[in-house]
Amino acid sequence: MVGDDFKITPAISFFVDCETKEELDTLWHALLDGGFALMPLQEYPFSDYFGWVQDRYGVSWQIQPNNWLKLVDTSNLARAEAVTNELYKMKKIDIAQLEAVYNHFA
Repeated sequence: MVGDDFKITPAISFFVDCETKEELDTLWHALLDGGFALMPLQEYPFSDYFGWVQDRYGVSWQIQPNNWLKLVDTSNLARAEAVTNELYKMKKIDIAQLEAVYNHFA
C-alpha cells in the first residue's frame, strides 16, 4: 500500500509569511494545538521572530514575518541587488537596515 511507504516528515515544510506579529502568534498557537514545536517561536540568529511547528497531522510549518520579501522585489534590479548585497553581509537579518537600503532607491 502506497500510504505505508511514504511518511510526512519535517524534511518538507510549508513556509507562511505573516503580515503582523499578532497574525504570526495566532497562527503559531493554532498550529501548535495538538502538535509540537520543532523550533519555538522566538528570536534566532537569522530572524527576529521565527517558528517551526509540526501540526497535529504531522505537517511541518515554518512561520515568519513577511516584510523582508518585498525588499528583494526585482521590479528595480539595482535596488534588489543592493538589498541582496546588504543581506549577504548579515549574520542576523536586520529588517530596518534592509528597509533603509530599499528606501534609498524609492
